Amino acid sequence: NLGQACLGLTLPDRVSLNFLLSFPQHLQAVLWHSLCVYGAHNNFTRGVLVSQHLNERQWYTVYSKPQKEEFAESQLRTKGLEVFLPKLLLPNNRKKCKRIVPLFPNYLFIRINIHSAEYAYTIWSPGVKRIISFNGIPAPIDSDIVDYLMKQTNTEGLIPARSNLRVGQE
Repeated sequence: NLGQACLGLTLPDRVSLNFLLSFPQHLQAVLWHSLCVYGAHNNFTRGVLVSQHLNERQWYTVYSKPQKEEFAESQLRTKGLEVFLPKLLLPNNRKKCKRIVPLFPNYLFIRINIHSAEYAYTIWSPGVKRIISFNGIPAPIDSDIVDYLMKQTNTEGLIPARSNLRVGQE
């Protein structure tokens, strides 16, 4: 039993587990993750999860449809969500016309409360394929990583490509 494997649930807890199973499958994983991770600090009483972590916003990685990063970003921003799409400003090159490219093609970062409607806004937004997950559970990213990337951007929101190599150096 999944519940017993995670928390060693007792008979009264199974009633609460049935309540959990009444949610759509994509939300069950998120709620179950909260139970497993925060089980020692939470109470699952009368079918309602009580946690200090339910209102917490965290960064997640969104995988977009091919070459739809900017479209997905604009759709998510329109819904009032905090989005970061790191873009790389390439040096001038006569052969390539496109000088601004995504730092991580098909990936962008979004800061949401996974336990709120923001999750549904994200996964159902045009241009979004999925939120990066492990075993069906959305994987949060350490905010220090996103903060570091944001600090690398210039005033236009671009990360200038730079090299430590000099002309003629191999």
